[in-house]
Amino acid sequence: MKLTRNLLVAGALAAAALAVPTATQAAPGSCAFGYACIYWDSGFGGLQYSRNVSTTSLGSMGDQGSSLGNSRNYLTRYYQHASYGGWNVCVSMQNSSSSLSSDRNDEISSQYQGSPYTAYC
Repeated sequence: MKLTRNLLVAGALAAAALAVPTATQAAPGSCAFGYACIYWDSGFGGLQYSRNVSTTSLGSMGDQGSSLGNSRNYLTRYYQHASYGGWNVCVSMQNSSSSLSSDRNDEISSQYQGSPYTAYC
């Protein structure tokens, strides 16, 4: 009887642990919590470029992005040109864009992550 009770308690604790969300769970798309992500293909497919700070140049990922994810607790702006130039696409906190419009597809070259006081676009 005692063994059965111990097994039931252990099982209940294990089930409860699985139900608690953690900071490492995926946010919009497959962008890890605390990161802003750019995906090579629409629908969050292909290569993924993830950053948890602003960047003036995306290097080899520049001009390749087709979908965007933002799992940070404040907005992220994705810019057409390096050093935050040209037009921008704003993605609010914990949000995403699964497909950029045809005139903006494959043109993202830098990203700026706002402050905790700027959560929404």
